[in-house]
Amino acid sequence: MIHKEYKLLFRDIAASRRSGMPIDVTEPQNAAVQVAEEEDKLLITGEYTGWRALGIEGLATATGRNTEGSDGAWSTTTNII
Repeated sequence: MIHKEYKLLFRDIAASRRSGMPIDVTEPQNAAVQVAEEEDKLLITGEYTGWRALGIEGLATATGRNTEGSDGAWSTTTNII
């Protein structure tokens, strides 16, 4: 499981309800970005030295994968996405 913890303080929630001002969501947004980046790294590269991922192979590192490109589809980073 990939996760990142953050806190919303009760005082901030109460103040937001009283004043009608929106809650500062910078910390949850940063947590979501970090989780998305880790997920992408896991999907593409899988486990590698220095980053344990329970032996999970990624799309680019899986054994028995097709390494021949189909009309250059995987030849550049922008085409991968």
